[in-house]
Parts: sequence; C-alpha cells; structure tokens
Amino acid sequence: MRHVLTAGATAAGLAAAMLLFGSFALAGALQPTGSHARTPASGGPGREYVLSMFLQGKGSVVSTPKGISCPGRCTSHFAPHARVVLTARPARGWRFDRWTYACHGSRLRCAVTVGDAGAVVGVRFSSSA
Repeated sequence: MRHVLTAGATAAGLAAAMLLFGSFALAGALQPTGSHARTPASGGPGREYVLSMFLQGKGSVVSTPKGISCPGRCTSHFAPHARVVLTARPARGWRFDRWTYACHGSRLRCAVTVGDAGAVVGVRFSSSA
C-alpha cells in the first residue's frame, strides 16, 4: 500500500503519519524550518500557508478553491485562515474510509481552515474487494 506525505508537512504531522500508517512515500522535501508561511510570489501583501495531504490506499482528493489535486499536487499554498473544502474520490474497486488530522469524519467532503501553522490532512481508502 502506498502512503504519500507531502512537502510542507509539520513535524507533528510526520510523527502522526508514522504512527497511523507505519510507512509512507515522501512527495517532495520537508521544509527545513518550522515556518510554513511564505510571501506570495506576486510580491503582494500578506502571507500564504501550506495545506498538505497524504493518502493511504487508492483514490484522489481535490480542493475548492483549486490547489490540491492529489495524487500529483498534494501540497498547496492558501491565504491565512482560508476555508478549503476537500473532496475524496475513491478509485474503482476502493471505498473511502475516513479523514484524519485537520479533517474528521466519514463523509466524502470535509472543510478545513488553514491556520498560521498550515494544515495537514490525511485520507484513508480501503479495497472494496
């Protein structure tokens, strides 16, 4: 089973992923500092914060507003305190189990607010065979 942990994940998220899933594939490099904020590329005022996803099983997650399309793009930057709606889509022969970390529950959609420290969200899919 493949697990993905993306760039921008917090140390707490990394530790939690290891406890929950045992192993994972690293998608990108972890940021070397404790800050998950960055100045927007446009040079405009304000900051953006990282939302990172990791998956267990086969399926995908997309976000509204756009930014997350995982697997593929599992990390994105959002405005501080942005409300991001994530939608889980199980692959054929798989079913959605649940959200973990910043999202909770067993509905296909979950809303998360990206705080000053960013956010880490996990999703579990299991084989329906």
